[in-house]
Amino acid sequence: MPGLKVPFKLKTDLSRCNSVTVFLAPAVMEVLEEKLKELSEDAMVVVCRFPFPHWPHTCSKGAGLDQVWAYVVITVHKPYPSVSQ
Repeated sequence: MPGLKVPFKLKTDLSRCNSVTVFLAPAVMEVLEEKLKELSEDAMVVVCRFPFPHWPHTCSKGAGLDQVWAYVVITVHKPYPSVSQ
């Protein structure tokens, strides 16, 4: 919703979780993206409607408002090799 301001503070330690399902508005995705980096490397995250802007997804199903993305956290923890030119 345009103009909706949601205070967003996640104080829960996520390091012991191995799966997370996210269904939120797009305004909190970057903040949540940072918080979910606390998950263990073998964890998986599934988000609905709005993908993470900086994470590479493992797979995607559906389209539009019915689209979901799956992420494996180890791909977020690993640095990507730089491309030399």
